[in-house]
Formats: sequence, structure tokens, C-alpha cells
Amino acid sequence: MRSRGSDQARRGRGSFARAAHPGHGTRSRYQGPQNRPFPTFSPHVRPEQLRENEFWRHWIELTVRVNNLPRPTSDSKISTLDLFKLFEKAGNIAKIEIHEDDNGVQTGRADVTFMPPPYRPIWLEQSFGWQMPSGEKIQLQLERLDQKRSFNHRSPVNHNRFYRERLFIKACSLDFCIMVNRDQMMSMRSVTGSADHPIILLLNLLRRELVVYFDINMITPESGQSQSQQYKFQVPLQHVHTIWRRTLQGNQMELILPLEIPPRFFRRHDEIESTHELGSRFWREENAWFRQTDIAYDLGEIRKAPCTLRKRNAEIDIGRWTTYKIVFDEKRFHAGDGFAITEALSDYNVRLLDPGPLRRVERRVFSGWDFIDISTKYHLALDDKESKAVYLPFAVRYQLEVCLSQGCLSEFNITNEFVHRLSRLKEREAVRRLEHVADLGQRFFEPMKMFELYPRPSPWNRLPKHLVLTRTVLITPSTIRFSSPAVETSNRVVRHFLGYADRFLRVRFADEHHCGKLFSSGDNSQDALYTRVKRCLSNGIQVGDRRYRYLAAGNSQFREHGAFFFAPTPDLTIEDIRTWMGNFDHIKSVAKYASRVGQCFSTTRAINSASVTVKRLDDIERNGFNFTDGVGMISRFLAQSIAIELDLPDASEDPPAVFQFRLGGSKGVFAVSPLARGREVHVRPSQEKFLASHQGLEIIRWSSYSPPQLNRQLILVLTALGVSPDTFLMKLRSQLTSLERAMYEPEYAIELLQRKVDPNQTTLNIANMVLDGFMRQNDPFTISVLRLWRAWAVKQLKEKASIDVEKGAFVLGCVDETGILKGHFDIVQEPHDISNDDVLQTLPEIFLKIKRPETGGRHETITGVCILARNPSLHPGDIRVVRAVDVPALHHIYDAVVFPQTGDRDIPGMCSGGDLDGDDFFVSWDPTLIPQEWNHPAMDFTGLKSDEVSQVKEDDITSFFVNYMRSDCLGIVATHHLANADRLIDGVKHPRCTQLAELHSVAVDYPKSGKPASMPRELRSSKFPHFMESRHRPKEQIYQSNKVLGKMYDAVMRIDFDPIYDLEFDERILTAFEPDLKTILDASQLKMQYDSAMRRIMAQHDIATEFEVWSTFCMQHAKLSNDYKFHEELGRLADALRASFRLAAEEAAGGKDFNTIAPFIVAMYRVTAEDTAKLIREHRMSGKSSNLQAHERPLISFPWVFQRELGKIAKGNDGTRRSSKPQPVLSEKVDTDGRAVTVSLASEGIKTPDSVSTTETLNSGDSLVRKAMTSHSDTGSQPLIEFLDDSERGKQSSENQSSAKSMEASIDESIALSAADALQTNVPQAKDAFGQPHYEERQTAYNSLNKSDQHHPRADTKKSNGTCNTSDDNTDFTRCNGARTGSSFEDRQNQTPMLTLLPNQSNTETLSDEGTAVDETDVREVEVDFDDEPSALEKLEAFLAKHSRAP
Repeated sequence: MRSRGSDQARRGRGSFARAAHPGHGTRSRYQGPQNRPFPTFSPHVRPEQLRENEFWRHWIELTVRVNNLPRPTSDSKISTLDLFKLFEKAGNIAKIEIHEDDNGVQTGRADVTFMPPPYRPIWLEQSFGWQMPSGEKIQLQLERLDQKRSFNHRSPVNHNRFYRERLFIKACSLDFCIMVNRDQMMSMRSVTGSADHPIILLLNLLRRELVVYFDINMITPESGQSQSQQYKFQVPLQHVHTIWRRTLQGNQMELILPLEIPPRFFRRHDEIESTHELGSRFWREENAWFRQTDIAYDLGEIRKAPCTLRKRNAEIDIGRWTTYKIVFDEKRFHAGDGFAITEALSDYNVRLLDPGPLRRVERRVFSGWDFIDISTKYHLALDDKESKAVYLPFAVRYQLEVCLSQGCLSEFNITNEFVHRLSRLKEREAVRRLEHVADLGQRFFEPMKMFELYPRPSPWNRLPKHLVLTRTVLITPSTIRFSSPAVETSNRVVRHFLGYADRFLRVRFADEHHCGKLFSSGDNSQDALYTRVKRCLSNGIQVGDRRYRYLAAGNSQFREHGAFFFAPTPDLTIEDIRTWMGNFDHIKSVAKYASRVGQCFSTTRAINSASVTVKRLDDIERNGFNFTDGVGMISRFLAQSIAIELDLPDASEDPPAVFQFRLGGSKGVFAVSPLARGREVHVRPSQEKFLASHQGLEIIRWSSYSPPQLNRQLILVLTALGVSPDTFLMKLRSQLTSLERAMYEPEYAIELLQRKVDPNQTTLNIANMVLDGFMRQNDPFTISVLRLWRAWAVKQLKEKASIDVEKGAFVLGCVDETGILKGHFDIVQEPHDISNDDVLQTLPEIFLKIKRPETGGRHETITGVCILARNPSLHPGDIRVVRAVDVPALHHIYDAVVFPQTGDRDIPGMCSGGDLDGDDFFVSWDPTLIPQEWNHPAMDFTGLKSDEVSQVKEDDITSFFVNYMRSDCLGIVATHHLANADRLIDGVKHPRCTQLAELHSVAVDYPKSGKPASMPRELRSSKFPHFMESRHRPKEQIYQSNKVLGKMYDAVMRIDFDPIYDLEFDERILTAFEPDLKTILDASQLKMQYDSAMRRIMAQHDIATEFEVWSTFCMQHAKLSNDYKFHEELGRLADALRASFRLAAEEAAGGKDFNTIAPFIVAMYRVTAEDTAKLIREHRMSGKSSNLQAHERPLISFPWVFQRELGKIAKGNDGTRRSSKPQPVLSEKVDTDGRAVTVSLASEGIKTPDSVSTTETLNSGDSLVRKAMTSHSDTGSQPLIEFLDDSERGKQSSENQSSAKSMEASIDESIALSAADALQTNVPQAKDAFGQPHYEERQTAYNSLNKSDQHHPRADTKKSNGTCNTSDDNTDFTRCNGARTGSSFEDRQNQTPMLTLLPNQSNTETLSDEGTAVDETDVREVEVDFDDEPSALEKLEAFLAKHSRAP
């Protein structure tokens, strides 16, 4: 009878399941010094089989403590390599740690961890000794340590079920594949396992990832010899949604792992000794695994080539062959950990499904690349019919590579026929179709079906002057990901060379998609990644016939590993652009050179309304400190002009007092001053960086009030200076209570939103929305945004301890030009009672006047004791205690803190090394935050001197770019400072923390100084508090923090954000106006464009919902930049989106004044409401779950680009519909049976006789039947406009030609021809691909009603002087070729009108005037101008006017 323990082991559910790694109790495959990661797969050892003293053999890992190591001397010191060599024959060493005391001195102890446990109990042996340099041998004392933690993981589904931390199984083979169809998989490369080179599937539950180990025999080009290389790839479980599992013949089974995102690949280094860092206390087995970008025979050939999506010499294309087939022996799979692995995967929400009739196909010789790469020596000769590759215009080729790189299309599905048809389309239409495919984000296994889609219009038809469309590309270790052009704020260079805007490329280097920014590893394990970056910078990026080359990197771009590339032309080279940018020859420091060039690429708004007069002004320097570093002056007149051009509120009466700017080669801030007159700006030497021919003024941002927030670093420093921890806990509880209260009390929500102003000032917009009554009306968008705001604020509290400070400000800084304020003097300042006037007089002075929203915009001058800081503050001297005073001579400056120009040392420089060229400062006058210790000695922030070269070359700049990526340890320093400050008793005052603070300052200055910060191992923390969340950190390295940050973390519970769609839209807006039919259709057309643009932003930055983009309160993003920077970047994107679509809406409405635009805004709101209601209805009728999935959610932010105007409409509506003239309007309601939707065409002031019915019935769901405005006569009724659904289309197929003729006889031939063209796709397929069928209805109606205003492709018309003529206003247009003359429009009104829109197949033939079939591709090339023709809408309105009686 099987015991319970053995049964648990068999099922993989007990705590004694099986050992997590091979090699238990045997040395059958020990490989000696190679120290292989998976040396053996021995029979599993069950607990009942172990002798009493060998229970340790079933452990996951075992740690041996080594005592009595020799103490270090000046000549020798124990290294991890010494210990590795000593114990490598005992088993697989996973990690080594040498113990040191707090002074960094070795204690004579070390821990060596084996995974799995060693082959024998070495702690019982006496054979391990240490040979001293003198020849003396010291006997080491070994002891086995007990397990520090349980290596069992509780199932997230069944809490009575446990899995071992590491589950593994040996495989027979591994195939790297691609999916070429839903039921076809093409194997590109196969690897077979063997006894010496096994293939292993490992499930690591600690790191929540799957790992596959495999070997490949590679032939080196130098020697021509075959050599086995060990590789592995890691797949986070969050990237795995489905695994296909099926049984094969021959007692085999397979798991197929289809991935959308390439995993991370590693190669095991052959020389383990080189992975041990000299002087390091730590070594881990992971140090021997090096990241890979390519698996190829000849890496040298790859390094010479430009970066391309197509990899020609890859043995395995790790970035694109992302479907993995792993074959197992079925008996071994079930006897081993196979069952436990599948059970655990299922518990972690990975579906294991039968793939059905999935078959394997052989690798094809040719791919789509062979049909589009025309000028390449690699192009293979095909037969005569297929030997000619097709040239695609660059815009089409680029967008095709967007679809390929994003996995929407595959090169192995692209055929010659597809490429030829794509080439025959007009360039704009081809691009739009490909953009549509990319926007859908779905895989098209049959690319020809792309031509059945109705192409959406471009989302960026018109842009404000300060915006520009930019192509972007993400370079990852394994592949390239291109993005569709997106809008962003322009910079000086792109504006000047606007005619070449499409030749600029914004490039960012990052980890694999969804994996975030590339972080420095601190060693050489990522050298392959940096080699790839250097290759891109040096060799360029090839797209079609264009090669983009490195141009420069903006300063913010540089920190986020981004750059601008440019594709040169014969008349504009990269050198031409750099020459125009300015003269940089005098700069000999590579870092400063790169920084100055990058200055031209700052995101700015050009000021065109006012020229400037530049005057020079001296800097104020004393004791080696610059008190005016980066600050100049500007006249109030210029400030007003700038504010007016930027359309800022109160531009004339109350313009901003400080502007961050670029002016030629100068940068910094300008503060308003009465000393500057007229158009003057006063510039100081510290602001002048280089000489530039461009002298236009550009604005980056301007001063505004933002409430400050505490963060973890500030809280740690303030606590160390004597602020009670209870102060922060009390503020935290108060803030959580306030957020909850704001969800139910509109008045309090307004108050809180006005207090908690974010940098993008979104909370002020939300406060206005609540003030306008949208919260009380339960408007779904407003309620969703409020819920998001609360969830985001709680997330900030949990992860960053972002506590709002009501008595404070976060503002720009400038200098006191009057010299009145008293500065800092180097005298001893004791922490006495702050009421003591003598003590107060020793404090340096600042001036601060703010304009807070909650005070109604009233100016308020702050006085009294304040604390002053910058972010980040790591040193106890970074927070300064100052005194705010009222200086009437400075009252013209508000929403900025004014610093003194007197004293021994400048105050900004004492705050984390700040200056006045655009830094923000934290100021608080909250008495509870004033520390007991005042003005701890500030750190010395003197920067390191840069290395210089005789002449800076491009190779120097690109090498510096790569070295910065390799050596940037800013994040690592901050992480270990936080951990040490929490754990050590002295906190931030501990010497280890102050050293880390100094290193942090060096790391911050690295982009300017070129001097990297070197992070010593002894400064790294070995323990981390629980609030520093990390899924991958072993539990033994985590401790429960009982200090203030730990308590704050535990006090906050996360809140998930779920948008609400099933609330009723605001009737105040819906009933405010009666937009006419054309306005409704125009708004619907614009919404399609807006939704497309919004989805692009969401996809590009991995943002889940539109609410996060609109508000900039982002819960999750791609982590390509830190949260603060991304908040700024997203704010610019959201502003650009709003600005461009406001402009488009104003043009569609015919003006921007309120009376003109208001009806159009109502139409935008109504269209959004109708789309949302229909989608929710269809979702409910489909029987799906109540919650909408991400891809099912409608987009409802469209009308809120006019947030202020919506509020004005809502407050001004008395509940009655308004219309300036009788207009038809569409409204819809659900019938009682819940299945049909009745759409009524009604109008105020139009009397419809009994002979005219205005009812339209639209079946919800898949039906496209729409019958509108039925005209009744004595002989019966006949629809004026009729949409035939797909089910009726079969019955009507024989009537298509007669229907077209009836249309021609009714209203107009041009409308009939438009109708025949209106639906260019198979409806069900289009709806499946389109995702939102309600768009199709309005899109079709829009095209049919407006087609006659456009150039119709099928009209057999010849131009006469470029225009077709009409006889008079009441006569239909005359065909220019004289084929026929139309009858009077008035006469035709007496006929029974009918218009049928036919959803015809893409291959449906249409009839010309002569009744013969016309090829669609041919007639598309005919262009005719019908500008003088009455539009279909005009004819429709004339018909309604005739049958109505005006009041």
C-alpha cells in the first residue's frame, strides 16, 4: 500500500514532492570544473528511502558555513573565486557570500550554497584546508546550516495544495517555430537533447517564470570546429496565456508555448573564473549567464551590418521565432514533475488546451522579404514570373514593417500577389489600410483579407503648429518594434527642417517589449546588449531603401536611453543639420558636447508673436559658488505676449512669473523683472552654452503652483532630523479618509481636487467637471476618472509614500535681483525654540507668493519658518530650514520661490546640488514637519572634472552613449540607500548612507561630467525591507520593517481601477441641441479618428485604459522611463491629442466660438453615448460575463477634449432641446422586446404629413438593417435609405444590378455609385476584424451622404478646365462628356426616392454607364471634380423641406 507521503510526492502536491533540481545522491554525470547548471537527472529520492542522517538530500538547496578562514592582510584577501575552486568538486555551487563586519572587514566566515545539495556530506569531512602563502595549512571548520525558509509555495487557488519552488522535467527535443496559420506551425530550427546535453523545462515559482535549458553545437568561423554552447531562455508567467498540450505517437507528448513577446535569452560563459569580480563579497550562478541578442555562427558579420527587422545570418531568430514546441517522453513526463508543472501552471492562470488539428509544416525557402527587398545581393532568383521584387513607397514599406514587427503580419504569409496588390493602391490608401491593421493589433494569417477591411481615416489630418507626426522605433535585445506615426510636441530642429520631418526617427533602446528599461547589471554579463546598441548607433537602422543614422540625443532622451536618427538625402546630410544647430568646436568634453547638442532637441513651443532683444548680465559669484546659475530676466510685456500665444489663463492680467526657455545656445529660466523693459531678456554667462544661428525664443514650461508631496527619501531624512514618525502616519490616515469621502460628496471632491493639483493640473479639470454637475448626474466618464484618481493616489501612497502637504508648494526657483533677501552664512545654528527671534535671525530668507486654486486664485504671501528641499534628498543636509519673508519689491513674482543672492553659499546648491536653470523646489511651512535639528552640514556637490579630447567625434559620442547605459547605476544606488537607511540604526546619517548619497550625486552628474559612479560591493545591502516590493528576491533577504515606512506601507490597501460604462450619459448634454444629420455623421467620423489615435498611444506605452491617458494618472506603463518623467511625457501626449482633435472639431463645425461649436460637441457626446449603449447591449445579449474585457471596452473620452465647453452646455441647458433651424436628428431607444432598436428621425419645427414616416428600425447585434424616412404614397411605402444586412444580402444578390439602376433613377447616379462603393468588405469578417460594428453603419452613411462632394472614382467624366459644369442651381450636374443631362432636382423630388447601400464583396463587379463590368482597381484611378454638384445631404434636406410645413 502506498503511503500518504509517497502519494503526495507522486502528485507533486506535498511539501516533500521531489527535489527541485537534478543531481540528488549521485555523481553519474558530474562534469567537474564546468559546474554545469543541470549536471544530472538521477532517480528522485523519497523521504522514506533516506537514512536518518541524510534527510538533507531532498532539500532544494543546502548552505555550508565555512569557518576559520584566514583574516585578510595587506597582501591577501579571501575571494569568491578562492572558495569556488575549493568546493567546485563537491557539487553545483549556486552562490557564495563572504561575511564582513560593518567596517567592511572580513570576519573569517563564508557561506557556500549548493543547488541541489552536494554529492556527499562535506561538513563531516576533515579534508578541507586553506594553504597560506607561508606554506602553513589551516584546517577549515564546516557546518551545515538549517534551511532558512520553506521552499514550498502555496497554490493561489487551493490553499491546501503546495508545490515545490522549482519543478523540472527533461525533454526530448525543442523546436523554434512560427505560426503561419491557426492550424499550421512552421519549424524553423530543431534541437535534440541527449544524455550529455539535455533539454530541461523548469518552472521556477519563486520568480514566477518558465525556464528552458538547451545546448546548440556551433561551428566557429575562425577554427571551423563544432563547439557546444549552453543556452537558456526565461519566460515570465505573466507573458504566458495559453499552452497547447497533446499526445503524439510513439509514447510522446508535446507542449507548445506560443508567445507574443520574445523571452530573454542567455548563454552560459565558458570561463567561470572570469565571472568572479575581484574584491566582491558575493557570487551567484546567475553571474555566469550572459544575455544574448543573437544566436548565429558569425557574430562578426552581424556587427558590421545595420540594424534591421530581418535577420539574415541568424541560426535562431530569437526575436521572431517565438512559438516553442517541446517534446517529452510521456512516461517520463508523468513519472517526473510533469503533472505538478501542468497543475501549477493552471493554478497561475495559464490555460492548457488541446490545439486541435495543428500540423507542422516544413520551413519555406522564400519569405515576404524576397518580394519587397529589391536591391540586395541576398535576393534569390525565382522563376521569371516571380523574380521581380516590387518597390513600395517608403511610407508603405515603413508601415508594412510596423505590421511585421508587431506580429500583425508574418513574412511567411506575405505573397507576391499581396505585395503587387498593395503596390497598386494609392500610397495614402495603402498606408491607411496598414495602419488599420496595426491599430487592430490582431494577427492576419491571410494578409489578402486586409483589402476587405474598410480603411479608417487617418487620426492626424490636421495638427496645431507646435505638433508634429513622428515615427518611433523600439530597439530591444532581440528585435525591432516599429510604431505607427504618432503626434508629439516638436523641437527646434524638426521645426526648422519640417520639409524633412518624415526622415526623422525617434529611437529608444529598451529591454524586451513589456519588460521596461535596460538597467545596468554592474558587470559584463550584458555586453552583448550594449554591443547591439553600439551597432545601431554606428551602422544605423535600415528600413527599405532608407538608412537612418544617429543624429543626437536630447538631454531627457539621453537619460531614458533614447535618441533621434535621421535618413540623410543628397541635399541634407547629418553634418548639415549639426552645422545649423550651432558651433560646438570649443567643447572638448565628450559628455558636455553631447549635452549641448542635445539642448536643441528639447521639447519646446516656439514663440512667433514676439521678437526679443538680448542683453547680457553678469553672474553673481562668491566663494566658488554661483548664486545666479541658470537664471535671467524677462520683461512683463514679453511674459504677457508669451502667455497669450500659449493660450494660458489670465494671460494679460496675470502672466506666469518664470519661464523655462531655450534661446539660441542659451538655456535656463527667465524671471519677470521690472529691470527688463519692452522686449528685453537679460541673459547671464551661466546660461550661454554655445553659439547658434537660430535665435528664436522657445518655451519649455512656465511657473505654476503645485502642492508638494513627501516621498520615502524625504520621510527618512526628516525622521533622522527629529520629526516624529507619528506625524507621517497621521497625515497618511487623513489622506486615505479624504480620498474615500471625495467619492461620495461632490463639494468635498471639488475642494480636495483643487488642493491636490498634479503637475499636469488634471485635478483642476476634474474639479471643474464635478462643479459642472457631472458627478451628481453619474456621467460614466466623470465617475470613471474620479475612481481612477483615487486608485492612482492610493497606489502612490502604497509604493512611494506620496503624502500630500497642504501647507506647501512645489515650484520653480529664481533669484532675488534686488539683493534684499539674506542668504546663508557659515555660522553654527542651534535647534532652539522657533519663536526665539535670535535663532530666527540666523536663518536664510526666501520669498514665496503663491496662487492656490482653493483660495479662488487669490495671491498669498508665505511668512515664517519653512523647510526647503529638492528631489531626491538622500543626505541629512539636503533639507534646509529657512525663513519666508514678505518683500514688496518682489511681489511681481508668484508661484516660484525666490532665493537670496547674498551669503557664503547659494541655497539651491545646498539642496541636493540644485541650481536655477529649471529645478523644482519643495517648500513647506507645516509646523509638524519642521525638524528638531536645523541645517545639518550640507554635502559638497562639487562636480568631477570631465576628461577632454582634442576633437570630439561622432564615435566618441556614440561610445559615451553606450558607456552611460552600461555604467548608469543611479537606480542601484538609490535602492541600496533606501534599504540601508531603513535597516541601520542611524538611518541616513550612517556613514554607509552618506557615502551612497555622495555616489548618488556623482551618478546624477554622469551625463554632464562623463564620470560614472562606481558602486562598491560593501555598500550594497544584504537585507531589504518588505515595503521594497520584489517578486524575485529570496525571502531570507526580506525583513519586516517596523519603522515609519514599513508601518505606512502596511496601512494602505491597494484599490484596483475598473471603469464604469453602464451608467446613463448626462441628459443635460444629450438634450441641449438638435445636431443635424451631417453634424452627427461628421462627429462619428471624427470619433473613429480619435479612437484610433487614442488606441495607438495606449498600445505604444502599454497603458490599459483611455482614462489613464486622458488624466495622465497611469496605473501601469511600459517602464521605459521613471514614473515622474513618464507623467510629464504622457501629459504632453494627452495635450497634443486634445489640441489636434479640438482643431479638427472646430474645422468640422465651421468655427471655434461657443455658439458654433456647441452643437458639434453635443453631437460628439451623443455619438459616444450611442456607441457605448449599443456595445453594452450586444455584450449582454451575447451571454458573456458582466465585465467587459480590455479589448471589448468602448472609448468614451472623445467629447471630453472639450471639457470646459461641456460644462458650459450642461449648466446652460434648461432641459429643452435647442436648434437654430429645423434639423433632422437621430435618437434611439430599445424596444420592449429588448432585441430591436428604434431610431427616430425627428426635427423641431418640421411638420411631417401623414404621407411621410420618420421611423427607422435597426436590429441590434450583427444586423445592419436600417430603414429610414419611409415615404408613403397611394401605392404603398418604399424606403428612402435602406441598409441591407449580411443575411439579406444573399437574397438580394440577384437584385444588385436592378437596385443600382433604381438608385440611379431616384436621386442621383453619383449617390448610387457611392452607395455601391460604400461597403467594401464582407460584413461579418469586417466586423470581426474591426471590433466595433457600430462604426461601420455611420461610416457607410457618412460616405454615401458626402461622396458627391468628393471625387468619385467610378464617374465616367472628363474634366473641362479642371471642373465639371452645371447649368443652374436647380438642375443636376451635366456630365462633362455629354453622355446625359440630369433632370431637374425639383422634378425628381416628386418621384419616390430610394437609396440602397449594398455591402458588396471586394470582388463584386459594378456596372458602368454602358452596363459593362468595370474593374475596381482601374476605376479608382479616375478623378473628377464635382465641387459644383449639389451634395446628397442638400438634396435630402430639400426633400424634407418640401414635405414639411415651417412653423
